[in-house]
Amino acid sequence: MESLNSKMFSEIYHQKHFNILQVTFWDTKETITKNYESLLKILKENESKSPEERKNYGITPELLETSYKILTEPNERENYLSFLKYYFFLSEPTSLQQLKKSFHNKIFPYYIFTIKTKEKQQINNLTVDFISKKIIITHKDKLLQSISSENIITVNKKFGTSISLMIKNENPKEKKSSDKNKSKSEFKEIEFEPEISQQIDIIYTIISYFAKSIEDNNFYSLLQNDVYRPCGIILRGKILKEHQIKILGKDDRYAVLGSSMIIIYKNEELKEIRNVLPLCPFLMRVNYFEKENKIVFIYPNREQSLTFYDKEHFSMWMTTLKEIFIGRIKNKMDTVQLLEVNEMKEKEKIIKEIGVEIQCAEEEIKVIKNKVEQFTNRIQNKNNVDK
Repeated sequence: MESLNSKMFSEIYHQKHFNILQVTFWDTKETITKNYESLLKILKENESKSPEERKNYGITPELLETSYKILTEPNERENYLSFLKYYFFLSEPTSLQQLKKSFHNKIFPYYIFTIKTKEKQQINNLTVDFISKKIIITHKDKLLQSISSENIITVNKKFGTSISLMIKNENPKEKKSSDKNKSKSEFKEIEFEPEISQQIDIIYTIISYFAKSIEDNNFYSLLQNDVYRPCGIILRGKILKEHQIKILGKDDRYAVLGSSMIIIYKNEELKEIRNVLPLCPFLMRVNYFEKENKIVFIYPNREQSLTFYDKEHFSMWMTTLKEIFIGRIKNKMDTVQLLEVNEMKEKEKIIKEIGVEIQCAEEEIKVIKNKVEQFTNRIQNKNNVDK
């Protein structure tokens, strides 16, 4: 088979290789090999049958072989997972509250967020990776922290504005001190301050504490393989990065537009993520500078811009961004109207229930009044007899 290299947009990566081999993201090489051999045997047996008896499995031995090589060769597997990663990134819900409100939404194997840590007040990217079961914090291309799920002790939400992640300290200071100080050095607290543009969902408290309780919650589920491919890329373009220091000049970047965010990469293969721009119509303003082929995103606490190489790309992005934002606002308004209608129905229902309760109460009062009247009449009759 030809070397696949890392051409992320080649047709070969558009196949659903995990689904073809009927394996999950977490299956071992042994399981993948076992499935591959079993499926290959079925296809060969099918080919030896007469044309009338043959079944249409929808896959070929060549496709099976390609999928097997991609999932078992480390470099090709990494390239394929990178391809899936940006698809999932670009299709994330803008607000993670949607996961709680809409049971049909699924948790993707990857999530990326723009965050700040209390220690370093720079803009960082936080990736929740369910496949490697890690939380990865990066600044541009530099890895700041990689936290394995087994090292997470607890996740605390603080006043709806930040979260605190308590983890095992991998390199506690070797100090022969009291047990109190010793226990403190074994743990480390990381405090995140998510960008306002992330709608203060606090990364759904690190995706419900790294989705440890996924099986207990039936309103969402984690994707097991690539059987479901979200919409992914809407537009892709080559942009210019202008450095603040003049001597560095300008640099090439690649911008990819999805349904919920724009991701800026350093290289064409879309592996090195440099920036994440969440598309939140209510929390950002977009300015278009047609003469400069420039789009500027103004967030409450920062400003980001995309400068395109040509007018055609710029006008395509401008039109698409407008459509996304108008669509979002319309959906929001539709939701508000729906809530108002539901609220009216709820009010009518409550009024009816109150009406029934009043009617029941009135009937009870009538019964009590009759009993009181009977009792009063009995007393009056007794008094008249006594006289």
